[in-house]
Amino acid sequence: TRQGKDIALIAFGILHNEAMAAAEQLNATVVDMRFAKPLDTELLTILSDTHPLLVTIEDGVIINGAGAGVEAYIRRTHQHLDILKLGLPDQFIHHQSRAEQLSRCGLDCAGIIKQIEGRSESTRLNSSHTVISYAVFCLKKKKKKNTKHKKKKKRYKKNLRYDTTTKKKKY
Repeated sequence: TRQGKDIALIAFGILHNEAMAAAEQLNATVVDMRFAKPLDTELLTILSDTHPLLVTIEDGVIINGAGAGVEAYIRRTHQHLDILKLGLPDQFIHHQSRAEQLSRCGLDCAGIIKQIEGRSESTRLNSSHTVISYAVFCLKKKKKKNTKHKKKKKRYKKNLRYDTTTKKKKY
């Protein structure tokens, strides 16, 4: 681990050395997450409170990877944070040496620095898009609950019949 400021690099797996090299140039904090499950939520909370940007670095696929677990936890607790997930793309990676593959995927020291420094406005929008998508999901879920309740009421009203002789509601 290395203590820095503003940026926290959370390294999963064997990319810890690459993260350390990048952190030297960025003056960033580096944390070696020894395991992905269960997440060290205490450490993530401390990092969230002290760093405005968290960068997860993993040697696995980004989709549903360790970074996604970190992001899910952070979104539940510290929704204001900017999170950047670095990892392998969900596509075939051509056979090369390990160094060439890491370089091609932007997971070597230079690639990590480039992605962090070059975070464009679209990356920030994608990060906030996740929060917006989650909020829309919650609203849709809430709306579905309300419509189920309304449907039950409608069914209940449909089953009511009037008895013509007593002029009362009959079930």
